[in-house]
Amino acid sequence: MRTLVIPISAAKASAIRYLSCLRLEEILVLQGSPLLGAAFAIRQPTAENLGPLAILTVANVCLVAHIFMLNDWAGLTTDLADPNKAAGVFTARDVGRKEIGGLTALLLALSLLLFSRLGPSTLCLALAIAALSALYSLPRFNWKGRPLLSSAAHLAGGVLHFLLGYSLGSAIDRRGLATATFFALIFAAGHLTQEIGDHQGDVLNAIRTNAVAFGQRRTFAASLALFTLAHVLLLLLALQGTLPRPLAALVVLYPIHLYWSLKALAEGLTYASIRRLQARYRALYAIVGLAMVAAFCGAPGHPQRARGEDLRPTMESGTISALSTTVLAVDSLFDVLDEHGYARVEPVLAAAEVEALRASLDEIPPGERRGGLRDVLARVPAVLRCACDPRILGLAESMLGAGARPVKGIVFDKTVAANWKVPWHQDLTICVQQRIDVEGFGPWSLKEGILHVQPPVEVLEKTLALRIHLDDAGPDNGALRVLPGTHRFGRLDEAGIERLRAEMSEVACGVRAGGVMLMRPLLLHASSPCRRPVHRRVLHIEYSATPLPGGLAWRE
Repeated sequence: MRTLVIPISAAKASAIRYLSCLRLEEILVLQGSPLLGAAFAIRQPTAENLGPLAILTVANVCLVAHIFMLNDWAGLTTDLADPNKAAGVFTARDVGRKEIGGLTALLLALSLLLFSRLGPSTLCLALAIAALSALYSLPRFNWKGRPLLSSAAHLAGGVLHFLLGYSLGSAIDRRGLATATFFALIFAAGHLTQEIGDHQGDVLNAIRTNAVAFGQRRTFAASLALFTLAHVLLLLLALQGTLPRPLAALVVLYPIHLYWSLKALAEGLTYASIRRLQARYRALYAIVGLAMVAAFCGAPGHPQRARGEDLRPTMESGTISALSTTVLAVDSLFDVLDEHGYARVEPVLAAAEVEALRASLDEIPPGERRGGLRDVLARVPAVLRCACDPRILGLAESMLGAGARPVKGIVFDKTVAANWKVPWHQDLTICVQQRIDVEGFGPWSLKEGILHVQPPVEVLEKTLALRIHLDDAGPDNGALRVLPGTHRFGRLDEAGIERLRAEMSEVACGVRAGGVMLMRPLLLHASSPCRRPVHRRVLHIEYSATPLPGGLAWRE
């Protein structure tokens, strides 16, 4: 039997040849977007996040390497005819087209295998990116040679690439999409800049890119406009709180980018001037990325779930130290909320934010807030700001859809001095601005001067309560108790409530300060008196994305 022995030096030489075919600089540059997406979603990573982050990094390196190698494999003939690219093609490194094709397929398979370990959402995003790459690079589709369509592909790809990392710690929501748009604008602008640099070769090869179809100067103007829009969007996202507000200071980098761009224009948009511009603005966006990481890590965490943890709500007993520390991913909340009628997310608010809210409530005279306070959204600006905070509002929007807004606010403050038992019930009333008799709405009532009415069940089913805890709540200080799944039975009478109490086991919902409990109003719930001399303060905020019929209007 003959044995084939390959010298180590030969194997090493082969590996070096294959590695030399990779666009390592560009592959590394494109690791930033998904990693920043993960940082934005996770904010304060723990040891449990290190494994998924490592898988994300390796998988994305393989995916981006596949994208560039597919482009080089498909464009070999045209690259050989391009004087700026001919010396760098893989055949110049003694690597055949068949070998590159096999390596390209292997990289894709490996990346998808790794992404599959991060969940179906992440895998679907990776598949979408790979599909866009094929549409752009393969001659059969030839999106590379279709003006505007090629830019649309890069715009979509930029969004997907950020969400690839964002999906690690959050569902795709409005704030994720808004931030992804910032990266997509940069990605699309950078692609236009690349087309300007490749203009000479694309003309020789009759590839109808944007720069060929519309001219270098017009394409350059479009690229600069997209870069400018990205800077404006970054500023707006920071000012409105979607991104950490200190990031607004990054606007000072824009004049530098503008100066370098105008300098490249003055130099005639040559291949060399465009390469210099690319190196310079990549350095600027590296600064932006580092600033984002620093800001994200310094901000309170976004709701997330420890992987592998049971998502089913569990019975808790004992003292406050025995409270569950389960944290839920936003992408799991919908299923949990639909099945059980409630879900808990913690932590959401930082300790300093909780303390500031407590202080704002302490400014209200004790006689007015004994046991609680209605109409708190109008009376306490800090509570309204909290209810509209992207982290809190984002939870409501992920359940109710875009347009969700706070429509009712109550503060509950149980102490030994202001103590009560709440029997099993459903939350059946909403607050409105004025009385208008509309079919299905009634009876009406007036509580502390605020007009309440019982709406049809369909309205309550589209309403969601977020209970923001300002103190630890456990079994001995009035934590909420629920009968899971009872929100599915519609409006219940007393006999129906007693029947379900006899048939079902209750769950005590312990939540730590800074945590949030989401609850459907029709869920049967109760609470016991506080047995310890401490506060149990809860902001009970109800949200809806549905307008009321017949001229009725939400109070808030």
